[in-house]
Amino acid sequence: MLRILTLCSLFVWTGCTSEDTCDPSLEDTGIQIGSIAEQCICSEPDFWMGSSTGEFIGLNDGDGVTMVYGPQGGWHIWGSVRAKNTRDVIKIHFRISDKESGVVVVDVTNQVALAMEDDCTGIYTGMYGFLDVLELSKGELDTPPELLCEHELELHMIVTDSGGRKMEKTMDVIALPDDVDVNNCVD
Repeated sequence: MLRILTLCSLFVWTGCTSEDTCDPSLEDTGIQIGSIAEQCICSEPDFWMGSSTGEFIGLNDGDGVTMVYGPQGGWHIWGSVRAKNTRDVIKIHFRISDKESGVVVVDVTNQVALAMEDDCTGIYTGMYGFLDVLELSKGELDTPPELLCEHELELHMIVTDSGGRKMEKTMDVIALPDDVDVNNCVD
């Protein structure tokens, strides 16, 4: 009997009920940055991965992503996110691996503010994923188009909002050359 009373007291003390409920007032612990609309707090968070600048363009498994040749002589793949039911400040861990070798060629983390599209959904585009292919280099072959062209890549993102909501997704994409590098692809 004492064990049952203790268990019931615990439910009353923590505010738990037998029903699935969400108390928006519990969201703000005073340590978060950014904000979230009250109607979004109790909804399941989600995000979609993309590879774009400007407007969000989502990716699906098997889509191509361009290895962009930048003005400073390096290559990168753009990363972008559309997040739903999160605070408007998120941390994005953006990682890309060459599936053939298992080598991680992009590993970057950014804390960003979302451009809100409506009360519960926002985007972040134009995240640089600088390609580091040093570990894949083979003599004269030392650039991303020479080493990754048409390779299957594993794109992985972990999105965590400043309120602690954490989501993770992985998809396979294909590395495509920038227009200036089409002739540099090595079979």
